[in-house]
Amino acid sequence: SPAATGRRQDMVKSLQALHVLVTLTCLLGPASSWQHRPVISTATWRLAPLLLAESGGGNRGTSVVVPPPRVSDAIALANGAKPTATWRIVANFGRELGTGRGMPQSWGADGGRLPIRIEVDVSTAPSTAPSAADGEFTIRPRDPLVRYTDFIDGDLRTTTGEKVHPVRPGGWTLDGNKLSFWLEFPQAFSKRDIEVPAGRVYFEGELWTTQELFDLDQAYYAARQDSYRAGEAVRDIERAKERPKVWNKQKGLWERPPSADSAAGIARKRLKLSTAEARQKKLAEGRPEPAVLSKNEGAWPGIGGGVWAKKGGELKVEAAGGLAGLLGRLLRPGMPVVGTWTAEPILAERVQQNWARPANAPVGSYEDVEVLP
Repeated sequence: SPAATGRRQDMVKSLQALHVLVTLTCLLGPASSWQHRPVISTATWRLAPLLLAESGGGNRGTSVVVPPPRVSDAIALANGAKPTATWRIVANFGRELGTGRGMPQSWGADGGRLPIRIEVDVSTAPSTAPSAADGEFTIRPRDPLVRYTDFIDGDLRTTTGEKVHPVRPGGWTLDGNKLSFWLEFPQAFSKRDIEVPAGRVYFEGELWTTQELFDLDQAYYAARQDSYRAGEAVRDIERAKERPKVWNKQKGLWERPPSADSAAGIARKRLKLSTAEARQKKLAEGRPEPAVLSKNEGAWPGIGGGVWAKKGGELKVEAAGGLAGLLGRLLRPGMPVVGTWTAEPILAERVQQNWARPANAPVGSYEDVEVLP
Protein backbone atom coordinates (compact mmCIF):
# COMPACT_ATOMS: atom_id res chain seq x y z
CA SER A 1 0.00 0.00 0.00
CA PRO A 2 1.17 3.65 -0.37
CA ALA A 3 1.25 4.03 3.43
CA ALA A 4 3.51 1.00 3.83
CA THR A 5 5.76 2.24 1.00
CA GLY A 6 6.07 5.64 2.70
CA ARG A 7 6.98 4.01 6.01
CA ARG A 8 9.67 1.92 4.31
CA GLN A 9 11.13 5.02 2.63
CA ASP A 10 11.21 6.86 5.98
CA MET A 11 12.92 3.88 7.57
CA VAL A 12 15.55 3.78 4.80
CA LYS A 13 16.25 7.51 5.24
CA SER A 14 16.59 7.08 9.01
CA LEU A 15 19.04 4.20 8.54
CA GLN A 16 21.07 6.26 6.07
CA ALA A 17 21.25 9.18 8.51
CA LEU A 18 22.28 6.82 11.30
CA HIS A 19 24.99 5.36 9.06
CA VAL A 20 26.38 8.83 8.35
CA LEU A 21 26.34 9.69 12.08
CA VAL A 22 28.16 6.47 13.01
CA THR A 23 30.73 7.05 10.28
CA LEU A 24 31.46 10.60 11.50
CA THR A 25 31.73 9.36 15.09
CA CYS A 26 34.26 6.72 14.06
CA LEU A 27 36.29 9.27 12.12
CA LEU A 28 36.27 12.01 14.73
CA GLY A 29 36.26 9.85 17.83
CA PRO A 30 34.14 10.32 20.95
CA ALA A 31 33.54 13.78 22.32
CA SER A 32 35.88 13.07 25.22
CA SER A 33 38.71 12.55 22.78
CA TRP A 34 38.79 16.26 22.07
CA GLN A 35 39.30 17.04 25.75
CA HIS A 36 42.90 15.91 25.55
CA ARG A 37 46.11 17.67 26.39
CA PRO A 38 46.73 20.45 23.81
CA VAL A 39 49.95 18.91 22.51
CA ILE A 40 50.33 21.67 19.92
CA SER A 41 49.30 25.00 21.38
CA THR A 42 47.62 27.91 19.68
CA ALA A 43 51.01 29.61 19.61
CA THR A 44 52.28 27.05 17.10
CA TRP A 45 49.29 27.22 14.79
CA ARG A 46 51.46 27.10 11.65
CA LEU A 47 51.69 23.33 11.86
CA ALA A 48 48.24 22.16 12.88
CA PRO A 49 48.03 18.80 14.66
CA LEU A 50 46.75 15.72 12.88
CA LEU A 51 44.47 14.00 15.39
CA LEU A 52 44.13 10.24 15.15
CA ALA A 53 41.18 9.39 17.37
CA GLU A 54 41.21 6.02 19.09
CA SER A 55 38.68 4.40 21.35
CA GLY A 56 38.95 5.00 25.05
CA GLY A 57 37.46 7.01 27.89
CA GLY A 58 38.89 9.45 30.36
CA ASN A 59 39.13 13.20 30.31
CA ARG A 60 41.96 13.35 27.79
CA GLY A 61 41.02 10.40 25.61
CA THR A 62 43.72 8.76 23.55
CA SER A 63 44.20 11.23 20.70
CA VAL A 64 47.66 11.14 19.20
CA VAL A 65 49.51 13.97 17.53
CA VAL A 66 51.45 12.91 14.44
CA PRO A 67 54.25 13.56 13.88
CA PRO A 68 55.73 14.88 17.20
CA PRO A 69 58.87 16.40 15.55
CA ARG A 70 56.69 19.11 14.00
CA VAL A 71 56.19 20.62 17.45
CA SER A 72 59.87 21.49 17.82
CA ASP A 73 59.99 22.67 14.20
CA ALA A 74 57.13 25.12 14.78
CA ILE A 75 58.62 26.41 18.02
CA ALA A 76 62.05 26.85 16.45
CA LEU A 77 60.47 28.71 13.54
CA ALA A 78 58.44 31.00 15.80
CA ASN A 79 61.43 31.81 17.99
CA GLY A 80 63.69 32.52 15.03
CA ALA A 81 65.76 29.38 15.76
CA LYS A 82 67.52 31.25 18.58
CA PRO A 83 68.98 29.46 21.62
CA THR A 84 66.85 31.74 23.81
CA ALA A 85 63.31 31.23 25.06
CA THR A 86 61.04 33.92 26.46
CA TRP A 87 58.60 33.21 29.29
CA ARG A 88 56.22 35.29 31.39
CA ILE A 89 56.65 34.54 35.10
CA VAL A 90 53.89 35.50 37.54
CA ALA A 91 55.11 35.43 41.14
CA ASN A 92 52.30 35.48 43.70
CA PHE A 93 53.74 36.30 47.11
CA GLY A 94 51.70 35.44 50.19
CA ARG A 95 51.57 33.15 53.20
CA GLU A 96 51.81 29.43 52.45
CA LEU A 97 52.09 26.24 54.48
CA GLY A 98 55.89 26.49 54.49
CA THR A 99 56.10 30.17 55.41
CA GLY A 100 56.61 29.45 59.09
CA ARG A 101 60.00 27.86 58.47
CA GLY A 102 61.72 31.18 58.85
CA MET A 103 59.28 34.07 58.61
CA PRO A 104 57.40 35.79 61.47
CA GLN A 105 53.85 34.69 62.26
CA SER A 106 52.66 38.15 61.26
CA TRP A 107 54.09 37.81 57.74
CA GLY A 108 51.14 37.67 55.32
CA ALA A 109 48.78 36.85 58.18
CA ASP A 110 45.86 38.87 56.76
CA GLY A 111 45.68 36.62 53.72
CA GLY A 112 46.61 39.27 51.17
CA ARG A 113 48.76 38.60 48.10
CA LEU A 114 51.46 40.53 46.25
CA PRO A 115 51.55 39.47 42.59
CA ILE A 116 54.24 40.66 40.21
CA ARG A 117 54.86 39.79 36.57
CA ILE A 118 58.31 39.33 35.07
CA GLU A 119 59.10 38.55 31.44
CA VAL A 120 62.42 36.73 31.18
CA ASP A 121 64.79 35.47 28.51
CA VAL A 122 66.25 32.05 29.22
CA SER A 123 69.43 30.83 27.53
CA THR A 124 72.11 28.18 27.88
CA ALA A 125 74.86 30.78 28.32
CA PRO A 126 76.62 30.44 31.69
CA SER A 127 75.19 32.86 34.20
CA THR A 128 77.34 35.93 34.75
CA ALA A 129 75.31 37.14 37.73
CA PRO A 130 77.32 37.88 40.86
CA SER A 131 77.90 34.80 43.03
CA ALA A 132 76.28 32.53 40.45
CA ALA A 133 77.24 28.89 40.97
CA ASP A 134 79.02 26.75 38.40
CA GLY A 135 76.58 24.99 36.12
CA GLU A 136 73.93 27.71 36.35
CA PHE A 137 72.65 29.19 33.11
CA THR A 138 71.37 32.67 32.34
CA ILE A 139 67.88 33.90 33.06
CA ARG A 140 67.50 37.63 32.42
CA PRO A 141 64.43 39.84 32.95
CA ARG A 142 63.47 41.74 29.81
CA ASP A 143 62.75 44.80 31.94
CA PRO A 144 65.13 45.70 34.80
CA LEU A 145 62.14 46.93 36.83
CA VAL A 146 59.09 45.23 38.32
CA ARG A 147 55.88 47.11 38.99
CA TYR A 148 52.84 46.59 41.20
CA THR A 149 50.16 48.64 42.95
CA ASP A 150 50.04 49.24 46.71
CA PHE A 151 47.38 50.65 49.04
CA ILE A 152 47.47 53.38 51.68
CA ASP A 153 47.47 52.02 55.25
CA GLY A 154 45.38 49.01 54.29
CA ASP A 155 42.69 51.10 52.63
CA LEU A 156 41.49 49.01 49.67
CA ARG A 157 39.83 52.04 48.09
CA THR A 158 42.87 54.31 47.88
CA THR A 159 46.05 53.39 46.07
CA THR A 160 49.48 54.92 46.21
CA GLY A 161 49.88 54.27 42.53
CA GLU A 162 52.50 52.15 40.88
CA LYS A 163 55.50 50.95 42.86
CA VAL A 164 58.68 50.22 40.95
CA HIS A 165 61.60 48.09 42.14
CA PRO A 166 64.71 46.78 40.38
CA VAL A 167 65.33 43.15 39.48
CA ARG A 168 68.62 41.61 38.34
CA PRO A 169 69.46 38.54 36.23
CA GLY A 170 69.99 35.21 37.93
CA GLY A 171 70.67 31.59 37.12
CA TRP A 172 68.72 28.41 36.37
CA THR A 173 69.29 24.65 36.50
CA LEU A 174 67.22 21.70 35.34
CA ASP A 175 67.56 18.28 36.99
CA GLY A 176 65.21 15.87 35.28
CA ASN A 177 61.83 17.55 35.61
CA LYS A 178 62.91 19.71 38.55
CA LEU A 179 63.39 23.33 37.45
CA SER A 180 65.12 25.79 39.78
CA PHE A 181 66.07 29.38 39.11
CA TRP A 182 66.59 32.59 41.03
CA LEU A 183 66.43 36.31 40.42
CA GLU A 184 68.10 39.04 42.41
CA PHE A 185 66.01 41.80 44.01
CA PRO A 186 68.54 44.33 45.38
CA GLN A 187 65.81 46.28 47.14
CA ALA A 188 63.15 44.97 49.53
CA PHE A 189 59.54 45.54 48.49
CA SER A 190 56.28 45.13 50.36
CA LYS A 191 52.51 45.36 50.25
CA ARG A 192 50.51 45.51 53.48
CA ASP A 193 51.98 42.84 55.78
CA ILE A 194 53.91 41.06 53.01
CA GLU A 195 57.54 42.16 52.82
CA VAL A 196 59.95 40.43 50.46
CA PRO A 197 63.49 40.98 51.74
CA ALA A 198 66.27 42.20 49.50
CA GLY A 199 68.30 39.42 47.94
CA ARG A 200 67.54 36.34 45.92
CA VAL A 201 64.06 34.94 45.32
CA TYR A 202 64.22 31.26 44.45
CA PHE A 203 61.70 29.69 42.06
CA GLU A 204 61.26 25.91 42.31
CA GLY A 205 58.94 23.98 40.01
CA GLU A 206 58.64 21.36 37.30
CA LEU A 207 59.15 21.34 33.54
CA TRP A 208 57.71 18.56 31.35
CA THR A 209 58.43 17.88 27.70
CA THR A 210 55.68 17.03 25.24
CA GLN A 211 57.24 13.64 24.58
CA GLU A 212 57.37 12.82 28.31
CA LEU A 213 53.70 13.69 28.71
CA PHE A 214 52.82 11.65 25.63
CA ASP A 215 54.71 8.62 26.97
CA LEU A 216 53.07 8.97 30.39
CA ASP A 217 49.64 9.16 28.77
CA GLN A 218 50.24 6.03 26.70
CA ALA A 219 51.54 4.09 29.72
CA TYR A 220 48.51 5.19 31.74
CA TYR A 221 46.06 4.20 29.00
CA ALA A 222 47.69 0.74 28.75
CA ALA A 223 47.55 0.30 32.55
CA ARG A 224 43.92 1.40 32.60
CA GLN A 225 43.08 -1.16 29.92
CA ASP A 226 44.88 -3.92 31.85
CA SER A 227 43.00 -2.94 34.99
CA TYR A 228 39.68 -3.06 33.15
CA ARG A 229 40.38 -6.51 31.72
CA ALA A 230 41.50 -7.84 35.09
CA GLY A 231 38.36 -6.37 36.64
CA GLU A 232 36.19 -8.06 34.04
CA ALA A 233 37.76 -11.43 34.89
CA VAL A 234 36.94 -10.93 38.59
CA ARG A 235 33.44 -9.72 37.77
CA ASP A 236 32.87 -12.87 35.73
CA ILE A 237 33.63 -14.85 38.87
CA GLU A 238 31.13 -12.82 40.85
CA ARG A 239 28.51 -13.13 38.15
CA ALA A 240 29.01 -16.89 38.12
CA LYS A 241 27.92 -16.98 41.75
CA GLU A 242 24.56 -15.52 40.74
CA ARG A 243 23.85 -17.98 37.94
CA PRO A 244 20.41 -19.61 38.17
CA LYS A 245 20.19 -22.93 39.91
CA VAL A 246 19.74 -26.15 37.90
CA TRP A 247 18.12 -29.44 38.88
CA ASN A 248 20.56 -32.18 39.94
CA LYS A 249 18.84 -35.48 39.18
CA GLN A 250 21.35 -37.54 41.12
CA LYS A 251 20.98 -35.49 44.31
CA GLY A 252 17.38 -34.62 43.71
CA LEU A 253 17.77 -30.92 44.48
CA TRP A 254 18.35 -27.52 42.93
CA GLU A 255 21.93 -26.25 43.01
CA ARG A 256 24.15 -23.70 41.31
CA PRO A 257 26.64 -24.92 38.70
CA PRO A 258 30.18 -25.20 40.09
CA SER A 259 32.66 -22.47 39.17
CA ALA A 260 34.93 -23.12 36.24
CA ASP A 261 37.88 -21.63 38.19
CA SER A 262 39.66 -23.33 41.01
CA ALA A 263 40.30 -21.57 44.28
CA ALA A 264 43.89 -20.95 43.22
CA GLY A 265 42.74 -19.55 39.87
CA ILE A 266 40.33 -17.17 41.57
CA ALA A 267 43.09 -15.97 43.90
CA ARG A 268 45.41 -15.36 40.94
CA LYS A 269 42.78 -13.28 39.14
CA ARG A 270 42.13 -11.17 42.23
CA LEU A 271 45.87 -10.63 42.71
CA LYS A 272 46.21 -9.62 39.07
CA LEU A 273 43.42 -7.06 39.53
CA SER A 274 45.05 -5.59 42.65
CA THR A 275 48.40 -5.32 40.85
CA ALA A 276 46.84 -3.68 37.81
CA GLU A 277 44.91 -1.15 39.92
CA ALA A 278 48.02 -0.29 41.94
CA ARG A 279 50.01 0.31 38.73
CA GLN A 280 47.24 2.46 37.26
CA LYS A 281 47.08 4.54 40.44
CA LYS A 282 50.85 5.00 40.50
CA LEU A 283 50.93 6.14 36.86
CA ALA A 284 47.99 8.50 37.46
CA GLU A 285 49.78 10.14 40.40
CA GLY A 286 52.95 10.69 38.38
CA ARG A 287 51.13 12.02 35.34
CA PRO A 288 50.42 15.78 35.43
CA GLU A 289 46.89 16.68 34.45
CA PRO A 290 46.42 19.40 31.79
CA ALA A 291 44.77 21.67 34.39
CA VAL A 292 48.03 21.95 36.36
CA LEU A 293 50.21 22.75 33.33
CA SER A 294 50.79 25.98 31.45
CA LYS A 295 48.08 26.83 28.95
CA ASN A 296 50.51 26.86 26.05
CA GLU A 297 53.52 24.88 24.98
CA GLY A 298 56.83 26.68 24.76
CA ALA A 299 60.51 26.21 24.06
CA TRP A 300 63.31 25.79 26.58
CA PRO A 301 67.00 26.08 25.69
CA GLY A 302 68.74 22.75 25.40
CA ILE A 303 65.50 20.75 25.07
CA GLY A 304 64.31 19.48 21.73
CA GLY A 305 60.57 19.87 21.23
CA GLY A 306 58.03 21.68 23.32
CA VAL A 307 57.86 21.97 27.10
CA TRP A 308 55.13 22.69 29.64
CA ALA A 309 55.61 24.43 33.00
CA LYS A 310 53.69 23.01 35.94
CA LYS A 311 51.63 25.50 37.90
CA GLY A 312 51.97 26.01 41.62
CA GLY A 313 55.75 26.24 41.87
CA GLU A 314 57.17 27.48 45.16
CA LEU A 315 58.76 30.85 45.89
CA LYS A 316 61.46 30.78 48.56
CA VAL A 317 63.72 33.33 50.24
CA GLU A 318 66.37 33.21 52.89
CA ALA A 319 64.94 32.95 56.40
CA ALA A 320 64.37 36.19 58.26
CA GLY A 321 66.74 37.21 61.01
CA GLY A 322 65.89 37.54 64.67
CA LEU A 323 64.36 35.11 67.13
CA ALA A 324 61.37 34.25 64.91
CA GLY A 325 63.61 33.27 62.02
CA LEU A 326 65.88 31.22 64.29
CA LEU A 327 62.99 29.30 65.83
CA GLY A 328 61.49 28.66 62.41
CA ARG A 329 64.75 27.24 61.10
CA LEU A 330 65.14 24.99 64.16
CA LEU A 331 61.59 23.66 64.12
CA ARG A 332 61.16 23.36 60.34
CA PRO A 333 64.44 23.17 58.42
CA GLY A 334 64.63 24.59 54.92
CA MET A 335 63.98 27.94 53.32
CA PRO A 336 60.57 29.51 53.99
CA VAL A 337 57.98 29.32 51.22
CA VAL A 338 56.66 32.83 50.54
CA GLY A 339 54.33 32.22 47.60
CA THR A 340 53.69 30.38 44.37
CA TRP A 341 54.49 31.04 40.73
CA THR A 342 53.32 30.12 37.25
CA ALA A 343 54.87 30.55 33.80
CA GLU A 344 53.59 30.91 30.25
CA PRO A 345 55.73 30.96 27.09
CA ILE A 346 55.97 34.02 24.88
CA LEU A 347 56.95 33.54 21.25
CA ALA A 348 59.63 35.86 19.91
CA GLU A 349 57.44 37.39 17.24
CA ARG A 350 54.75 38.25 19.79
CA VAL A 351 57.36 39.88 22.00
CA GLN A 352 58.58 42.00 19.09
CA GLN A 353 55.02 43.13 18.34
CA ASN A 354 53.79 43.70 21.89
CA TRP A 355 56.92 44.68 23.83
CA ALA A 356 57.18 48.41 23.21
CA ARG A 357 57.97 51.15 25.72
CA PRO A 358 56.05 54.41 25.68
CA ALA A 359 57.71 57.09 23.57
CA ASN A 360 58.57 59.19 26.62
CA ALA A 361 59.83 56.26 28.75
CA PRO A 362 63.60 55.98 29.27
CA VAL A 363 65.25 52.91 27.85
CA GLY A 364 67.20 51.68 30.88
CA SER A 365 69.55 48.82 31.51
CA TYR A 366 70.43 46.73 34.54
CA GLU A 367 73.49 48.89 35.14
CA ASP A 368 71.85 52.33 35.14
CA VAL A 369 68.87 51.58 37.43
CA GLU A 370 69.43 53.36 40.69
CA VAL A 371 68.99 51.18 43.77
CA LEU A 372 67.57 53.24 46.61
CA PRO A 373 69.05 52.64 50.06
